[in-house]
Amino acid sequence: MGPTCAAIGAHHDTHHQGHAGLHRAQLPTETTVAPLSLTNASGSLPELVATGLSHRAEICEQRQLVAEACAQLKREKHAPLLPSVLLGVSYGGFSGGLGDNFKSPADRLDA
Repeated sequence: MGPTCAAIGAHHDTHHQGHAGLHRAQLPTETTVAPLSLTNASGSLPELVATGLSHRAEICEQRQLVAEACAQLKREKHAPLLPSVLLGVSYGGFSGGLGDNFKSPADRLDA
């Protein structure tokens, strides 16, 4: 058998009493209020829009990506004129043997 209307009503009342503290008015703890200036409000509308757009994170990110692409393009334009030399060197030891009988390691240089 399902829950009774009285049980549902009791659950509803308990639920609202538990959240009653969330609906209280939030009062400021500091008594001094200081103005916060985010921008110069005396500018014209186009200036304010330009300022707002220049401070957006997405636009700053795209500006950085474009600058990196331009720098890479400049490097790639000059790449055929500059020689490219790759050199790899490794040094180590090599030894082996059977059981506990190991030969003394021999040095190895690869260039």
